[in-house]
Amino acid sequence: MKKKLPLLLIALFVSSYTVSAQYEVHNPESETPEPVDRRFFLGLGTGINNNCGLLGIVAELPLQKGFSINGGLGLGNWGVKSAIGFRYHRQYPYKMYCGASFTSAAGAQNIDLPLQTEQSGEKTEDVTVDLYRANNLALAVGYDFRLFRVARINLELGYSIPFNSKLYKVKDPDVELTDDSKLLMDFMTPGGLVIGLGLTFGIE
Repeated sequence: MKKKLPLLLIALFVSSYTVSAQYEVHNPESETPEPVDRRFFLGLGTGINNNCGLLGIVAELPLQKGFSINGGLGLGNWGVKSAIGFRYHRQYPYKMYCGASFTSAAGAQNIDLPLQTEQSGEKTEDVTVDLYRANNLALAVGYDFRLFRVARINLELGYSIPFNSKLYKVKDPDVELTDDSKLLMDFMTPGGLVIGLGLTFGIE
């Protein structure tokens, strides 16, 4: 079931985007405000498995015919995170869009984490680990809500697919993590559900 989850989410995202597009075309009463063509959007973002980590800077630059290039730089639980990708908007710079991004979390060396080991039992102890760089492909759909004349509030949902399998190493070969600690480390590694929130401002 876990392997089928990304495909189910992607299918759901594509379907919701298509339904929204058809509704706007066939519903004459739907609101279609004229797009404000801002040259560049810059702001702050936060989320899980998004483009800028727990807190960072996000940016978007329009290209042609609804396409734009977007990026992010911030700090997450797997170190410094950076991303670059493309989006397709029906009405840039607002309303619904879909996109794909390449994300990279730098990891860290010699980090002490409170984890349970086979030696410590139920008690936690500081375990020194290396966090390797994690590269992912994030597929998402989102919606940009207009705020005043030049600002946007962005909500995003998607799925992040990891390229790497081995993402951390316990430095001491004599230390064995418990199954609960291994699950915790797997949960911490980048990948899975994408949830993003952002606030950006247009710059001409």
